[in-house]
Amino acid sequence: NEASGVSRCGFPAVIRRGGTANDLAAELAKQKPRYFLFSGHADASLGAQGEKTLCFTQPGGGAEAVEADVVASTLGRYAAGGGGRLELVFLNGCDSYDLGAKVAYTHRVPYVVCWQTKVKDGAARVFAVEFFSELRRGGDVPRAFEMAKDAVQRETAPGQLASGQAAAVTQYVLCHPSRPLPAPKVAAGIPVLVTQEGERT
Repeated sequence: NEASGVSRCGFPAVIRRGGTANDLAAELAKQKPRYFLFSGHADASLGAQGEKTLCFTQPGGGAEAVEADVVASTLGRYAAGGGGRLELVFLNGCDSYDLGAKVAYTHRVPYVVCWQTKVKDGAARVFAVEFFSELRRGGDVPRAFEMAKDAVQRETAPGQLASGQAAAVTQYVLCHPSRPLPAPKVAAGIPVLVTQEGERT
């Protein structure tokens, strides 16, 4: 998964698999991280409005979801601007943009990476590993975001050239999943970098 890949690229990481919303709060208080990566389902719907939030895991394996405002507030308490060290929240899950925008704009976390759409698992893994690899190499967050997009679009799958010759060809295109593409291309989704100055895709 993404967390193991990030750890293998030499980025110092504390990996927690599963856990509840309370476990998240406890880990944030204990670790006081600069960077936070959530890898999982970010499209659990709650309430009449169907607002999307993170899907946590209870000890018995069942799903758990709390309101997006609560998740955003929990993360925001550790933001660099609020006396914490948290500079980056990376929500590597489907439809995580609304939550990400709350974390950035309401709770003043300087950088939030999230997905505007559904995201293919393979593309999400490549994106996260390259993103954190670039940070490890000394790049800043905007550069890491661009490098991660490039890495996803360099992934290949068996296909053929226009001449009919068999070849490994582009697999992922960063676009909305509803966009029809010729095989073997796959619509990977649309990543977003949210900062206090604005957004980029």
